[in-house]
Amino acid sequence: MKARSHRWSVALAALLAVGGAGLLAAADSYRVTAYVEPKGGITDTQPFQLVIQIEGSTGPQRVRSPDSPGVDGLTVISGPNTNSRFIWTNGRATSSYQIIYQLLAERPGAFEIPALELEVDGQSYRTEALRIEIGKGRDSSRAVTPRGTVTQDQDAPNAVFLEIQLGADEVWVGQPVPLTVTLFTALRVTNVNWRSQPSFTNFWVEKIDVIPEAEAFRRRINDRIYTGYPIERRMLVPLSPGEFKVEPYVAQMQVRQSGGDVFDIFSFGRTQTIVRKTPELTVKVKQLPPGQPEEFGGAVGRFSLDVTIDRDRAAVNDAVALRATVEGEGSLQSVDAPVFEPPPGVRVFDSKITEATQRITGRMSSRKTWEWILIPLDPGEVQLPELRFPYFDPDSASYEVARSKPLLLAVERGDRLPDPTEIRSEIRLQRRDLAYIKPLRGRLTTHHPGAEDRALFRALLLVPVALTPVTIYLGRRRSRMRRDLGLTRARRARAKARKQLHAARRKLDQLESASFHEEIARTLVEYVADRFNRSSAGMTYELADDLLASKNVDADLRRRYRSCLERCDFARFVPAAAQSERRTEVLDEAETVVEQLERSW
Repeated sequence: MKARSHRWSVALAALLAVGGAGLLAAADSYRVTAYVEPKGGITDTQPFQLVIQIEGSTGPQRVRSPDSPGVDGLTVISGPNTNSRFIWTNGRATSSYQIIYQLLAERPGAFEIPALELEVDGQSYRTEALRIEIGKGRDSSRAVTPRGTVTQDQDAPNAVFLEIQLGADEVWVGQPVPLTVTLFTALRVTNVNWRSQPSFTNFWVEKIDVIPEAEAFRRRINDRIYTGYPIERRMLVPLSPGEFKVEPYVAQMQVRQSGGDVFDIFSFGRTQTIVRKTPELTVKVKQLPPGQPEEFGGAVGRFSLDVTIDRDRAAVNDAVALRATVEGEGSLQSVDAPVFEPPPGVRVFDSKITEATQRITGRMSSRKTWEWILIPLDPGEVQLPELRFPYFDPDSASYEVARSKPLLLAVERGDRLPDPTEIRSEIRLQRRDLAYIKPLRGRLTTHHPGAEDRALFRALLLVPVALTPVTIYLGRRRSRMRRDLGLTRARRARAKARKQLHAARRKLDQLESASFHEEIARTLVEYVADRFNRSSAGMTYELADDLLASKNVDADLRRRYRSCLERCDFARFVPAAAQSERRTEVLDEAETVVEQLERSW
């Protein structure tokens, strides 16, 4: 009976061993695959998922995610995110662990995601390369220009699209053209972020502030009510002629929509991340025609000129302000001042410029004022000539000149000098002014350079730069020594031994023979123990010799080290022999051995 029971025990143990080995083998073996979701129909306006799935009988304990898939034309929106499931079916357990990246294609075409390497529970796995086709998205975007509307499918899924409006598709150099991007949606949209925006390399761009919520409006499109939110406004001023592309605006957002389930009232609908983009636009910029007036300063638009003086009567040497204001539709950012030729007998100071630009939807209204300070030098009636401001009118495609009316200034005789406080800008010498050569009076003085100009001061400025790498090295060395106690002991072994031997030399005549030789022996033993990060307790001759031999220390030097220890031990335990030994020779030998060992490492 006992034999039968013993045989059943052996069989059960063998069965458990086989089952346990199978479980361990299954636990250590995983199936790693990679795929994309959805399986097909991916477009350049629809984010998709790259899923790396790890399957096995048990879940992995340690997973090192692969590097982000770097593919030209594919952008990683988010990830890596993880998801795990554990399924028990018909008594069999299955575990699934997923690493998920969310990607977006920048353009339609064929892409290949290379094989990815990852580590699962210390073992390396490699997925197969994936080849996917990206189609052109039907994202309901619209481009609106004065020549018509280019419309794609406006009843696309999610009922969300972008509309881009350009004030004109053919303009002149320097003619402002407004650009507006509007988001139309029939659903609730949140977290709108730009994925990419045009570069506008050939335009001077001025951004116009927009408040989407405050400027929202409703519009019926194809029998459906949409809410429009202006999300981007720019004023573009072309700088050179040619045909230029306006790259698409690409926006990423989240939409919340109902799935038709009655329980959506508790989940508030389903949230989905979508991407919408505008079509690419082409703007033709025409070169300004020939025949420009001589004084033309680059103004393009329609402008008027208004010239005034602050008073029509003044005394000699009084300051009179002459103001010229140009106002109209167009950009005056880099426009020169109107042409002004001062009459004889009037001194002119440089102009002061005041500029204001108002950006209204669809146009740019600018206002720029130049102010000159005039100082009449002679009495009488001074006639100020008309001012001229040439500009190019894009509507008539011709050059126009805005002129002012001549102004009269009555100048009375006066006896005062001009008030310096009335001069608000630097004096500009006229052609009739003479600058006389004045003789030097007084002694020439040598200019002594300031402290900041001295060579020593500049050299001191370089000291922090030179000390920076030294400080970094010392800080890293100190941190490394704090972490590695063995390294710290090894580096301090020599200094510690020299300090102990120096102390023994000072007490050479004070210590007894046994105490002196014990101090020398302990110093030699502790030196080797510190060098090898060992405990000095239990250090024998053989162990010390083996440790020194492991560092390729010369055999003669090892024998000298052991001989010095033996002499110390002999003098400690045989007092008669210690009396005949010369302590100075032992101490000198110990110091020499330590120095030679230090050079052998």
